[in-house]
Amino acid sequence: MVEIRLGGSMLISLVICTRNRCASLRRCLEYIQRLESPGEWELVVVDNGSTDGTSELLGSFAEEAPFRMVVVREPKSGLGRARNAGIAKASGEILAFTDDDCYVSPDFLKQIVKVFQDERIGYMGGRVLLYDKTDTPQTIRTETQIRIIEPHSYVRPGELQGANMAARSSLISEIGATIEIPATILGGAGDDGLHRLLRVLLAVNQRAVEIEEHRAHPGHASG
Repeated sequence: MVEIRLGGSMLISLVICTRNRCASLRRCLEYIQRLESPGEWELVVVDNGSTDGTSELLGSFAEEAPFRMVVVREPKSGLGRARNAGIAKASGEILAFTDDDCYVSPDFLKQIVKVFQDERIGYMGGRVLLYDKTDTPQTIRTETQIRIIEPHSYVRPGELQGANMAARSSLISEIGATIEIPATILGGAGDDGLHRLLRVLLAVNQRAVEIEEHRAHPGHASG
C-alpha cells in the first residue's frame, strides 16, 4: 500500500477536545484505535479541566497506543480555548478534528489526506451521521453532494461541523496565534466564527470543500 505524503514528516494530527465525558471518550478512542494509517500521524487529546476519570483513561490509552499521542491539559474551560491548546501542540501539516462522542470510520484520516492533495483546498468538512438512528438529529450533516466553497463565497451557518472537519496548519496560522479561535470557526454556527473563516479563505485564496466520502458517527447528540 502506498502512503500519501504532502511533504513534512508529520502528515496529520487528529485533535479531540474533552471535558468530563469519560464514558463517551472511552468509546470514541476504541474507534480511533481502528483508524487506518495514512502515513505519519498523531492523536492530540485536550483534557479541558475534567474532574472525572478522563485523566486516568488518557494515561492508560497513551501507554498502549500504537501511534504518537499527545495529551494536553487546558484547565480553563471553553471549546475555543481547548482547540487552540490542541492546535498549539499539534505538529501535522493537516489538522483534523472530531468530537469526543463520535465514532470515526476506519478510513477517516486517509480520506482527509486525499482531499488535501488538491493544493487549492485549505479547509474541509464532511458528513456527520447518527450512529443510533433513534437519537436526536442534532449537529449532523447527511448531504451527499460535494460542494466546493470558493474564496469570497458565503458559508451557510452550520455548513461545516466540528465533528468532521480539517484544515491545513498553514491556513490556521494565517489567522494569527494571538487570536483566540472560537468554537464557531472550527466547526459550527455563529456569525463571528463564519466571518473569521471567510476572511481566512479570502486572505489565502484557498477553497473550502465539503465531501461525503468519510464520516464521523455521533454516539449521541453533542451537548
